[in-house]
Amino acid sequence: MRLLALFAVLVAACSDPGVEPPPPPPPPVCDAGMVLDESGRCAFVLPRAECAPHKTARLGLADCEPIGAGPCAPPLTASSAWGCRATISSCTDRTRPELDGASCRAVGWSQCPVGFVEDGAGCRPTFAPRCLDTQRPVIGSIDCLSVGSCAGGTPLGDLIVDPIAVVDATHFRTIGAAVATATAGAVIAIAPGEYAESPVLTQSVTLRGTCAQRVRIRGGISVTGQGTFSISGMTLSGDRPGVRLQGGGRTMVEDVVIEASLGAGARVEGSTLELSRSIVRGSRTFADGSYGRGIDLVEGGTVTVRDSAIVGCHEAGVIAVGEGSIASLEDVLILDMIRAPNGSGGIGVAATAGGRIVGHRMLISGTADIGALAYLPNSAINLDSTLIERTGLLGIGAGARAEAGGTLILSNTSIVEPVGAGVIVADAGSSAVVSETAIARIRPDGTTAFSGGLVAFFSAKITARKVVVTGAALGATTSDRGEITILESRIDGDGRSLGVVAEDGDIFVSRSTLVNHAGGGVSQVRGKLTVEDSIVIGSDADTGQPSAGLSAEGSELTVSGSAISGGIGFGILVSGTTAVARVTSTLVSGQRSSASVIGQGILLDGGDLDLDGVRVDAVEGLGILALGNLTMARTTVSNVTASRRQNGAAIAVGGHAVLRDVAVADNQLAGVVFGAGDIDVDGLRVSGTKPNAQGEFGHGLLGEGTNLVAKRIEVRTSAAAGMAMDASTAHFSSSLISANVVGAHAQGGSRLLEADDAMPLGIVFDRDVLLIENGTRFGVGTIPLPAPFEALPR
Repeated sequence: MRLLALFAVLVAACSDPGVEPPPPPPPPVCDAGMVLDESGRCAFVLPRAECAPHKTARLGLADCEPIGAGPCAPPLTASSAWGCRATISSCTDRTRPELDGASCRAVGWSQCPVGFVEDGAGCRPTFAPRCLDTQRPVIGSIDCLSVGSCAGGTPLGDLIVDPIAVVDATHFRTIGAAVATATAGAVIAIAPGEYAESPVLTQSVTLRGTCAQRVRIRGGISVTGQGTFSISGMTLSGDRPGVRLQGGGRTMVEDVVIEASLGAGARVEGSTLELSRSIVRGSRTFADGSYGRGIDLVEGGTVTVRDSAIVGCHEAGVIAVGEGSIASLEDVLILDMIRAPNGSGGIGVAATAGGRIVGHRMLISGTADIGALAYLPNSAINLDSTLIERTGLLGIGAGARAEAGGTLILSNTSIVEPVGAGVIVADAGSSAVVSETAIARIRPDGTTAFSGGLVAFFSAKITARKVVVTGAALGATTSDRGEITILESRIDGDGRSLGVVAEDGDIFVSRSTLVNHAGGGVSQVRGKLTVEDSIVIGSDADTGQPSAGLSAEGSELTVSGSAISGGIGFGILVSGTTAVARVTSTLVSGQRSSASVIGQGILLDGGDLDLDGVRVDAVEGLGILALGNLTMARTTVSNVTASRRQNGAAIAVGGHAVLRDVAVADNQLAGVVFGAGDIDVDGLRVSGTKPNAQGEFGHGLLGEGTNLVAKRIEVRTSAAAGMAMDASTAHFSSSLISANVVGAHAQGGSRLLEADDAMPLGIVFDRDVLLIENGTRFGVGTIPLPAPFEALPR
């Protein structure tokens, strides 16, 4: 009874309306990026669905964030959900593909002038290769033309020279006698015949022969006055120059054959020569084996040659020596220049010691040595609409050469079948500017086997624009601090050649195409190679050795805005501890494997590599293998397929590495493998990793003996383990491991730990690491892992 009474008192007290019940506990306060879930607990904010390509989930954000290089943007187009392609047009010999994916841009000659026909990216003149006696070859004709016309007989004149003349005040049997009588401005007409004399002209006169076929002067003509002189309609030969000009006068020579003259066909000393519709043939050397030149211009003289040919001379077809000596050549053929017995020359045209040569619509063919030579400071050769072919017939020489301070300017020029080099600039102070030019079929030097299209040595400089190089072992090469700039050009290979090689020199390539080379661009031995807005297409030839689109071997490489496509081997190769490479906004795609070569998009084998905004897509083998110091930002690696079992990954890093906002998607065998070294990751998505063809692997993120610090990562939809650590130490924070067959796995002594725990080989998960929706949350036992760091055949 007492207990019941006490219970009644307590009930009454509790039901007293004057007593308030205690308040409910307050809801929990969630950290930033978290919200209360349905059970009243704090949970991380996440996107409602899987993020689209080029996006990733971030803990605490309801919207997906950009990751990797981003969606494909012009000139690239999408090849898959994550992958991009560069559409490369198939272009003609006279064009190159542009990175806009649709157009071909003109290279080589802009157009062929009258008398020339298309030949590859260049042009070649039609002409008669062999003309005899008083006939000459002409650009634009397959037939030989007569030098002048014999119709009409002896021309009219104030004075008449005839070997059988009756001598009087106006008729003479020798030219010398007529010249001695002539007054200034007189016309001396010369009848058919042979004249064994050497007239000397001291005042303005005209020598007018019947025609070159019928009038021969065996002794040549000297002009020593300052007046105006004219010589036409005859053949000149003998033991002196055919024409020798001194004294500053102006001499016009027309419809003349100069052959077998001693020393030079024409020697111009401080005077002016205008030569037209003529031929200079077979000049002879002096007794000491020197000279034998076609036209020898010295002492500030000027020469203009039009519609003429210089054939079979020694040393040089045309040579301009000394400041102020200027030769202008138009519609001129220079054929079969011979090396002098003293070993000198065999050159088509030469400017030296300040001399200058300007040529238009020319052919230089069959020289024993160099086609065009600019030698010594202020010496220059400027050629336009010119074909230089078959130079170096003695196994030495080049198409065109600048040396000891000389300058070459070549435009709308073809250099075909030179020995050694197309254009070579040999030393400091020498330079060449080459535009709208075709260089083809360079024959190896007989001694060194060297074969280069554009060559710069010893601080020399070449600038090439709209140039096509084909058939060279080295498309362009520098050494000893040489510099080459290549703009809007195309360098084609044969599958074994090298496109451009900077060896202790600098090469800059812009808006150009390097095609079918074993090495598209190579920098080595302190060289520097820069490639921007260009296309590099690798060789498909399976030589048993890897090709490389671009490479830096202990040197410097900079690549931007470019596409590196195909090849068996590497897209980009960086090797040697002193190598430094930076690659930005560039696509590397389509590298393939063979029985002896593993395809690799990018290989870092020592040195430093910086990638920013790079895309690696559709590689067979490994996407990126880094065995050095790697910095990678805003990069996407996709659609990498395994080349063989146990090797391969989209990204494999062994060394020091920093990764920022990297996307790895839809790859085969393994997504990212971190090997020995310190790895720092801030922003990484690995998704859609598939097994190899044998159904093995398919892991997302692997550590194999690594030391890893990673935050803001997302690993999802892996066919095997999303994350697996083998003999590694790692710290994960602010990350999501989701929708994998196995969420996380540790082996080889590594152990999965909660935040704040620490131990050797500990895999520490902060409390903001989520493992959700995985088939199995944690794996147990030992699973096989790929081995991308094993020695690979390369």
